Amino acid sequence: MFFPAGTPKPIVDRMQAEVSRTLQEPAVVETIRRLGGASFNLAGEDFAAFIRAEQSKWKTIIEQSGARLD
Repeated sequence: MFFPAGTPKPIVDRMQAEVSRTLQEPAVVETIRRLGGASFNLAGEDFAAFIRAEQSKWKTIIEQSGARLD
């Protein structure tokens, strides 16, 4: 989940807690699994590190593919 820059930390923390709680509900876990997905719960610096790694990985893949925006 992303928030606009400057979102107050208590709001981010509350939303993270609610999302985390929801992702632990068996019906939600089963629905995500049935749709072919997987859920994981990262917050704070762990989430930021994941996003940085994904950006780096996909940047390399896109550059190697030669894809271009028109």
